Amino acid sequence: WTGTEASELMRSNVVVASADLGGLNFGLFNGNVASGRVFRDHGGGGGTPNNAVQDGSEPGLGGVTVRLTDASGGTTLDITTTDASGQYRLYIPASSNGATLRIVETNPTGHRSVGGAPAASYDRASDAHGVPFVVGTNVGGLNFADVPVESLVSNQQRSAAPGDAVFFTHRWVAGTGGSVAFSVSGSAAWPHTLLLDANCNGVVDTGEGTVPAAVSVTQAQAVCLIVKVTVPGGTAIGTQNISYLQATFTHSNASPALVTVLSNEDLTTVGAATGLSLVKSQDNATPLPGTRIAYTLSFTNLGTAALSGLRINDITPAHTRFVSAACGAPLASGITACSVGISPAVGATGNIEWVLVGPLAAGASGYVTFAVDVQ
Repeated sequence: WTGTEASELMRSNVVVASADLGGLNFGLFNGNVASGRVFRDHGGGGGTPNNAVQDGSEPGLGGVTVRLTDASGGTTLDITTTDASGQYRLYIPASSNGATLRIVETNPTGHRSVGGAPAASYDRASDAHGVPFVVGTNVGGLNFADVPVESLVSNQQRSAAPGDAVFFTHRWVAGTGGSVAFSVSGSAAWPHTLLLDANCNGVVDTGEGTVPAAVSVTQAQAVCLIVKVTVPGGTAIGTQNISYLQATFTHSNASPALVTVLSNEDLTTVGAATGLSLVKSQDNATPLPGTRIAYTLSFTNLGTAALSGLRINDITPAHTRFVSAACGAPLASGITACSVGISPAVGATGNIEWVLVGPLAAGASGYVTFAVDVQ
């Protein structure tokens, strides 16, 4: 003991007995630190999407795996996951002095990489930063920019008689800002028309229909489309045709340029004459402000062949707010399940979609319902 330590012990009336002082670890590490952040670069809150800069209200991404490897990527030197704000720290051993190491991100589910900062060290193909390491030097600001992937739903099947037309509804949703272009193709003998459903209600209303060459979108924005396919007259019963809807998305501001493609396939089968009757009724003929309206949408297969892949779409009327939506019971003959696939939040406005699973038998009927409050 030094004199000072002994006097402090006596002043504190502390008695020191023998103790095992082995195994004391001080966390010393012979090396340096590499650090950075993983964030969602979708342009939220006024940020610029896909520019590899965390701006606006773009959030950090927690729980993302980041690895430190040798130059080949074959040997992992350290591994960690990001904290709630998207930050990470990796430890570089001093034995790597003079080597170029790689810091590799594993994208979270449902995301893709759009860039990294600084751009000079980042390679998008491998989603990694290349870092020349010099002992005694920490390396910071090695960031990864990810965005949610876009979606396109869904593949569908319809049947129609020769000379009739079928309509396939599709919904594309952006994960980040950019521009999307749509196209439809199929057999040249079968006329295909691509229509824009601007309010996503499942029908082409007045003023809708024309699809722009490209549609500018922001993160989470939906673009709804209807593919119209006409069965040529005289086509044999049982003939099938596949229509291909393609969405080509260009990520704005990405460097290098980033373009992704999604597609849906719609199957049309030629059958006997078919038809679906859809009738809407309401329980309150003279609704006043503050009252509730319950709507019933009744459907019937008027044809002689079953109808598959049915979806029923509606929208909350003007000056109302959504309360609830439901499937009618019992289910119509041939229908094995029914669900509300799309609906606004309670008190909000917007589109409603019921998804029917299974073939609606010829002559079978059913119904779905929804309720709104009048403002």
